[in-house]
Amino acid sequence: MASRRRLLGALAAAYLAASESAWATSAVGCRLVRLLALPLRARHYLPVVDGEINGEKVGVLLDTGSASTLVTRDAAERLNLARSPAAGLGAFAASGETNAEPVVIEELRIGGATRNKWRALVVGQRPQGDDVALLLGHDFLLNFDIEFDLLHNTVRFYEPLGCENAFLAYWSTDASEVQIEVERATTFEVQANGRRVRAMLDSGSLSVLAESAATRLGITPLSPGVAPAGCLGGFGRSEVEVWSAPLETVTIGNQTIERPRMLIGDVRRQTTLAETRTPLLPPLAGASEMLLGIDFLRSHRVLVSHSQRRMYFSYVGGTVFPRRPSGPCSRK
Repeated sequence: MASRRRLLGALAAAYLAASESAWATSAVGCRLVRLLALPLRARHYLPVVDGEINGEKVGVLLDTGSASTLVTRDAAERLNLARSPAAGLGAFAASGETNAEPVVIEELRIGGATRNKWRALVVGQRPQGDDVALLLGHDFLLNFDIEFDLLHNTVRFYEPLGCENAFLAYWSTDASEVQIEVERATTFEVQANGRRVRAMLDSGSLSVLAESAATRLGITPLSPGVAPAGCLGGFGRSEVEVWSAPLETVTIGNQTIERPRMLIGDVRRQTTLAETRTPLLPPLAGASEMLLGIDFLRSHRVLVSHSQRRMYFSYVGGTVFPRRPSGPCSRK
């Protein structure tokens, strides 16, 4: 609770200094106070913003799919961050397991907000040439209601005041909404080919359907129309081969996407903090069978209301699941 108050205080100070606005909704007494509006780096497909670690400029990925805030190992070395090795501590990702080391960031700046003594985990590398040093995870993002307006290259952070039952999609009265769970990730129910599938919002990944869920739908690598689609990488020690497969429908809330193609692979173990020998937290793998990723966010305006446990979204154009290739498999 004290950490949350410090976060809100820091962002509230930035809000006052920048004279940001408060949106009033149709509900009496509801005000959606905008704390920060962060412009995205134009050359990144993922939501990357400018930040500073201990005075050094870095790229910061707003990653709803990471349970914990993570620092890349090369960035930790470059910034001389003091690490504290912990036996058995690891981070699990779709691409495998990687060692993790706790670290304390003396000063983290994002937009006009400053957070001191922020705890994070040092993990494996990003792809070569990627300048992202920090993945701002669910442990940070959970404290706010967050709007992904990627059509306008902006992510906004809000504090709702008196908005418990208000409709918060202020930009459209026709926006859809779904109930979400927020304990360790933003998860919710969708339907694929009419079957229930548990999805997780993952702004740091392409959309992917788990291989186990595809099997339940009767889709295999030998099914008609299925084709290899390369490999997905990440912080783990290995890559995950994926394939592209046609689906009949994917339904999210009251929106149905007809005849999409989706990547399919063994990606049920999304990034989370765990103890490798005796797990401290149950893996997210059992809770999510689909990553609803950056391609969904690029084609929708989305407000994740952690305070209400709802996600509002409306279609803004483009193909929801575009045939954007994953990376090539380096071992081939």
